Amino acid sequence: MNPQTPEQEAPQRRPRKSSQSRRPSVLSYLIILFFIAFLLLMIAYFQQQRLNNETTSDALKQSASAVQSLNILMEENQSLKEQLEAKDRDIAAAEQKAQDNLQTAWDKEQIAVAMNQLNTLRALYNQSRYREARGLLSELGEEGQAQVRTLLEEAANLLSQEDRGIYDPLNAWDQLISWLN
Repeated sequence: MNPQTPEQEAPQRRPRKSSQSRRPSVLSYLIILFFIAFLLLMIAYFQQQRLNNETTSDALKQSASAVQSLNILMEENQSLKEQLEAKDRDIAAAEQKAQDNLQTAWDKEQIAVAMNQLNTLRALYNQSRYREARGLLSELGEEGQAQVRTLLEEAANLLSQEDRGIYDPLNAWDQLISWLN
C-alpha cells in the first residue's frame, strides 16, 4: 500500500461523495417529479369531475326545461282539444237549430197551405158553390183531407185559448166537412 497524502485521498473520496450525494438528489428529483405528476393528475381529475358535474347539471337543466316545455305543450294541446270539442258541439247545436228552423218553416208553409185550402173551401161554401167545394174535397182525397186536418190541428195548438175562442181552424174544417157530406 502506498501511503497517500490527504490531498490525494480527498479527490478520491469526493467522487465517491458526489456519486453518493447524486443518488439521493436524483432520487429526490424523481420523487418530486412523481409527486408533481401525481398533483397534475389529481388537478386534471378534479377539473374533469367539475366539468362532468357542470355538464350533468346543464343536461339536467335542459332536461327539466324540455319536460316543462313538453308539459306546457301537452296542456296547450288538451286546451285546444277541449276548444275543438266545444266548437264541434256548437256546430252540432247550430246544425240542429237550422234543421229545426227548416222543419218549422216547412211545417208553417204546410199549415199555410192547409189554411188556404180551408179558406178556399169556406169561400166556395159561403158562395153556395157546393159542387166545386165537394170537387175540391174529392181532389184532396181522404188521405189529403186527413193531412189538412192534422195540419189544422197543429195550427190550432199554436193558438192561445183566447184566439181559439175567436176562430178555431180545426173546428171550422170539421164543420165544413160535415156540411158538405
